[in-house]
Amino acid sequence: MESLESRWLLSGLPGDVISGWAFGGNAFDDARAVAVDHQGNLIVAGTSFSAGWPSGGFDTTWGGEGDAYVAKFSPDGQHLWSTYLGGESDDG
Repeated sequence: MESLESRWLLSGLPGDVISGWAFGGNAFDDARAVAVDHQGNLIVAGTSFSAGWPSGGFDTTWGGEGDAYVAKFSPDGQHLWSTYLGGESDDG
């Protein structure tokens, strides 16, 4: 792990870890909801206090405080896109 703020995502059947990876920025970021779409992609939503890590999404500019985010990863853990959601105040 790069820092205490990085998060690991694990995928697999209950009790069977297939893979894990870190994502997030240089400050506190959390994952509050995780879902799998019909293609096996992982969708993660949470709060980010880090600037500059979302890419390929609608809003890649951190608004300050705690911004909500949504990120999408392929079944093998490749980052597909991520976006901030929110404005200048705490949105997460």
